[in-house]
Amino acid sequence: MQKQFGKDRLLEFLALSAPLAIGNIAFAALLDELTDLSYSRELEAEADDLSVRYLADSRYACDGAAGFFEKILREGDDFAIPEFLSDHPEPAARVRDVRRTAEEAGCGTELGDQSRWRELQASLGPVAVDSG
Repeated sequence: MQKQFGKDRLLEFLALSAPLAIGNIAFAALLDELTDLSYSRELEAEADDLSVRYLADSRYACDGAAGFFEKILREGDDFAIPEFLSDHPEPAARVRDVRRTAEEAGCGTELGDQSRWRELQASLGPVAVDSG
């Protein structure tokens, strides 16, 4: 937050004190935003990596995040936004990276016994979908 505040103040200072064209100021602001997106993608990639590492010694599939992103890809919920304009890594890359990290960690990737999960799902009954 401090970093962003400082950059915002610098842009304001430039806008008010230097005889720059408004296009140059807008370009600087856009460049600033694109830089922040890269930082956000790095944090998301780190979170994916840590999800594997945290689950490595558990009874759960340590590559479970990959299944989530595969579902997004399968269901077409992913918008075709170029990665450099997104604050998240591209889902196919996330699947690849999570699987690679799981392989490197040598942790279990099998889902295991799903019976208790299926019982819980059945006990909840059908889920109403809001169409509005």
